[in-house]
Amino acid sequence: MIRQFIGLLLVAAIVVHFFWWIAAAVAIVVAYKLGRRMWCAQQAADEAERQRQDELRARADRHLKWWRVGDPRGLYGAAGAEPMREIR
Repeated sequence: MIRQFIGLLLVAAIVVHFFWWIAAAVAIVVAYKLGRRMWCAQQAADEAERQRQDELRARADRHLKWWRVGDPRGLYGAAGAEPMREIR
């Protein structure tokens, strides 16, 4: 019983003595894990933005090709071409 009490006091003394070192180590680990999670989220957002930009670029190229051949979809878009045909 006395050995357990002395051991507990020894551990408590070590924790109290090295409290700031322990706190710094915990802060470093938390910062690393949080930073890694934020980095992964940013990478996913960047990939989604690249995908959106590629789709927008492809749609613009398609509309340019339509416009060059005289298709009204190139000027008014796919949704606006049909009403413009009716107006003509």
